[in-house]
Amino acid sequence: MSTHDWEGLERSPEFQELVTQRRRFVVPALAVFGAWFGGFLVLTAYARDFMRRTPIGSFSWAYILALSLIVMTWLIAWLYLRWCDRHLAPLADRVNHEEERR
Repeated sequence: MSTHDWEGLERSPEFQELVTQRRRFVVPALAVFGAWFGGFLVLTAYARDFMRRTPIGSFSWAYILALSLIVMTWLIAWLYLRWCDRHLAPLADRVNHEEERR
């Protein structure tokens, strides 16, 4: 049974590049999600009259914004999967290849 040098792998330049690239997507996506969700919570707490208005039929702004949170979450997940296939998967393959050579 082989043992792996996990600390060595973590210090490798390939793994560091993988972590850096992942953060390039995750941090902005988290900021967008946090701002959108936080804005929704603030509007829900302090702009009740606005949230009661019905701009589309019987749908209030509260329903529209709540549904937009669901759509935004799925959109971020879809974009992350596409981004990973293009950017992270090749880097992960390089990390695996370098680890197998050790």
